[in-house]
Amino acid sequence: MTRDDPATPMRCEVVVAGPVAAAVLTRLCTRFDVSSSPGRDGDTVLVVDGADQATQRAFLICLWDTGQVVVGLSSLPR
Repeated sequence: MTRDDPATPMRCEVVVAGPVAAAVLTRLCTRFDVSSSPGRDGDTVLVVDGADQATQRAFLICLWDTGQVVVGLSSLPR
């Protein structure tokens, strides 16, 4: 598989503005293989390992549905 293949598992890093509530993190962890860490300027960095394109989209929708503001997104092949 290649990076251009939507089924390629990626390491997706999402930066959201501010902290993420514990309830939101719990909800995300039940659906995705996600870890979180503090970022710069009070942002939160969420890493989803093994996310194909559909998983990345579903993850972003969950963030938006919970009112999170996405500041940045990067993804690299695993």
